[in-house]
Amino acid sequence: MGITGALAISRSGLASVEKWAEVTSANIANADRAGYARKSVLRQTDIVGGVEISGIRRESDVALDRMHRIEVSREARQEAIGSGAALYTSELGGPESVRQLHTRITDLESAFTQLSGAPEQNARQSAVLMAAESLSRELNTASRALGETRTVIEQRIDASIAELNNTVSKIADLNAKITSVEPGPQQHATLTDEISLLLDGLADLADTRVLFDNAGRAAVYTAGGTPIVEGDSSRSFSFEHATGTLLADDIDVTPGRVDSRGFSEGSVAGNVALFNDTLPRMQLQLDELARGLIVGFEASDASLTPGSPGLFTDAGGGAFDPLALDGL
Repeated sequence: MGITGALAISRSGLASVEKWAEVTSANIANADRAGYARKSVLRQTDIVGGVEISGIRRESDVALDRMHRIEVSREARQEAIGSGAALYTSELGGPESVRQLHTRITDLESAFTQLSGAPEQNARQSAVLMAAESLSRELNTASRALGETRTVIEQRIDASIAELNNTVSKIADLNAKITSVEPGPQQHATLTDEISLLLDGLADLADTRVLFDNAGRAAVYTAGGTPIVEGDSSRSFSFEHATGTLLADDIDVTPGRVDSRGFSEGSVAGNVALFNDTLPRMQLQLDELARGLIVGFEASDASLTPGSPGLFTDAGGGAFDPLALDGL
């Protein structure tokens, strides 16, 4: 081997070590940065026996990433449901609060017990009336709080849908950039880091399945199998407030809906579940309590003619109307 060849081999070795040191330094500097994965230098022997850099590999465990994102989605769903329900329950007061509905019902029972001992006393009659009015006010307060909570949840859904659309659009844009970069170089590894960071953020919104092609592009599907990112294109999400329907373009991906190919976890699923299931069920509980009071006192008052209101009435002062239970 001539001196020129030896120098070329030495020079390639130094360049390889320099690149290795650069990548190692970047690994240390970015160890705590979200979305960053350790990089390693790929080397091979060149035609003269020296060393050349063939690429930069991003070291990541796809299976661990998938399991981590699944757990993030599950936690985000429970957090969304818990925080949303807390907006309503905080208005009801704690177990010792005088604003608790059961406390008001107990007060009314006590007032009637006192009245039964001396039904002719005006003070005890007034106490029953005051307890009944207090219970009515508390029911209406709870109903208003539930309506306000529903409004907040609608706003949260709209905000999360906007973030979801922004995230899948960015992933599609990065997919397009990756196709213009040769696999292996530092720029390619950096782009895959950015995609990984976006996928981590997406996991907080919704549970998805992700597949990578040989070029490193991410194909993203809902847990139910609906493709939402394919190549450099992505679907647009929207929420129909009137029907509680979540759409990916024109595909129904509403969480919890039969035959829907959508999400089951993540903050989007949690807030939609609140909107479609939990809050309506809470409203029905309040309406049933109101119905029980109205119907119960109508039935117990022998002085009433059929169709006449009793002690408790609907908002207009009428008797119970079975066709007007919602929001009673």
